[in-house]
Amino acid sequence: MKAQETEVCDYYLLGNSLRKTGDKFGLHHATIGNIIKKAGITIRGSGKRLSAKEREAVCDYYLLGNSCQKTGDKFGVSPTTVSYILEKSCIPARNNGPERKLIGHEIVDSQGYIYIRIEETSPYCSMQKNGRVRKHRLVMAEQLGRCLRSDEEVHHKNGIRSDNRPENLELWTLRKQPSGQRVEDLVGWASEILALYAPERLKCR
Repeated sequence: MKAQETEVCDYYLLGNSLRKTGDKFGLHHATIGNIIKKAGITIRGSGKRLSAKEREAVCDYYLLGNSCQKTGDKFGVSPTTVSYILEKSCIPARNNGPERKLIGHEIVDSQGYIYIRIEETSPYCSMQKNGRVRKHRLVMAEQLGRCLRSDEEVHHKNGIRSDNRPENLELWTLRKQPSGQRVEDLVGWASEILALYAPERLKCR
């Protein structure tokens, strides 16, 4: 394939229409269609250009174990476009066979977070999303002996998102002190926090 034809295909696969691709390269849209067909690329009905953030979301959704077809359906693009985005993001294609469902199988998303698949009988199974859970949240949950709440976050002390050693993780909460300063409000709020994170301090001395 000639260099310009390759550029045409790349530009079209980014979500641009035949007409817009033609305008960019100074070619009639029918000519663009012939180049696309010659390259074995399915011509879609209407183009949809994905932003950088959307392309990142495509990669993350695919890395959760979803197929190109399912990923394309979710973001309104063709499977070919998904494959192109993955290739440009240096994400290797994979088979969607049984090996993707192996317990303990780990994947890394575009932000560097590790996702892991756990047993359905695990007490932390409810923390899974799309069949996987972020490993740093799982490690913290195991340390606490309970599932994490939706208002709890886990931070990596050294900033390395793949370093999920217990000593590198710290629990943060999004719960804020209630508005107003009535003693009754503050005592109630403090009691909830202590009951959740330091129940031993509620015991009578």
